[in-house]
Amino acid sequence: MKTRCVASRQSGSSCVKDGPPRKTLWTHRPRSRPTSGSTRARPPLAEVAFALAAQDGSPLAGRLELLERAATQVLARRPDADAHDVLWAEAQLAMHG
Repeated sequence: MKTRCVASRQSGSSCVKDGPPRKTLWTHRPRSRPTSGSTRARPPLAEVAFALAAQDGSPLAGRLELLERAATQVLARRPDADAHDVLWAEAQLAMHG
């Protein structure tokens, strides 16, 4: 494999190795949702909603018990719900009473 270097006034110098790309240890595989028989563990939906609320700076971030109740109610209606669904449902309840 040869190394080729180019110098320019604007960007300084750049070096590139010619040859085939190296193989990497990690390959990207799309993540799929685990099925009910899957052995892969997932955190509870309320914990994911709690982390998302904390990341977004939501006032719901300090109310894990509230998010647990909301997650239970949302999952009863939508088994494929995600953390965004829980936060949206709780925000709707807060707005409408």
